[in-house]
Amino acid sequence: MKLKIETIRLDYINPFRISRNVTTSKENIIVKLSDGNITGLGEASADSFYGETNATVVQAVKKGFNLIKNEDPFELDRIYDILNKNLGSCRVAITALDIALHDLICKKLKMPVYKYYGLEPIKSKLTSFTIGIDTIPKIIEKTLEAKKYPYLKVKLGCKNDMDIAKAVMDNFKGKICFDANAGWTLNEAVKKISILAKYKPEFIEQPLPPVKVKDLKILKKHVRVPIIADESVVDRNDILPASEFADGINIKLAKCGGIREAFKMCVIAKSLGLKIMFGCRTESSILVTAAAHLGSMADYLDLDTNVLIKNDPYKGDVFDNGRITIIPGVPGLGVSKIK
Repeated sequence: MKLKIETIRLDYINPFRISRNVTTSKENIIVKLSDGNITGLGEASADSFYGETNATVVQAVKKGFNLIKNEDPFELDRIYDILNKNLGSCRVAITALDIALHDLICKKLKMPVYKYYGLEPIKSKLTSFTIGIDTIPKIIEKTLEAKKYPYLKVKLGCKNDMDIAKAVMDNFKGKICFDANAGWTLNEAVKKISILAKYKPEFIEQPLPPVKVKDLKILKKHVRVPIIADESVVDRNDILPASEFADGINIKLAKCGGIREAFKMCVIAKSLGLKIMFGCRTESSILVTAAAHLGSMADYLDLDTNVLIKNDPYKGDVFDNGRITIIPGVPGLGVSKIK
């Protein structure tokens, strides 16, 4: 195999703010693995919350590739174990290599990634559309623009959370969920969730920091709205502990280590009776489409960042008014560069 690394810049249509930061643009790493005349695409979206930078990602990808370049690309479990052992602290680099390998081998097999796992392609499956933290006038404007979508995710984790929630719900009548991105204390969470409950949200996502395990367990006893764990669950090892304070988990390919790990996480979560959600970071259609290939295993999808940015250089899954479709029968990820 041969490796090629590129950098792409993704620009948001509107500044995207969550509880801990605001993003207007982001540079992601594109990984290309070639074997003969077939090339697999992968992507890394580094997140400073986990101590990742593009520099450390590139270094880890190069190191990982040198460890696996002579391996059989079809030995995905063996390759994952090698990468996990040597790059465990940079999971996003494992993700980029894993996705590129899946794209490569499935192109060789002339089958879609979903079929490789015995799954059906999703067709018009509902995904949430995200409203980031903003001023109240801007929140109202964004909500009115998003009225065509049947399901919204609203970012919280600031002083005027209740004003934001009210501004959205006064102007939207569809499905709703709220995401604090670990931005609340225990007392805040109890009070705010009790108020948010009147809007009948599907769930509240990551109300407290992941290190506050004791508080998360206490919170679970005081609220009736389902809790989805995001930052608390990185890979399969975190699922059982999270089951003590959460009703479901948010799986992100960039966070967990790729498609192979995500599939195994789904199996474990289902065995524990947990809801499954697929989410994303700031990503192009490479990462978003890769997650969508496992979409039939999910109860919830939050795969919308490729439509929140204005210059996605790739095309893959089809997003239509808040619903996602994987084009059936296309080998690999089914992602291509926009010409």
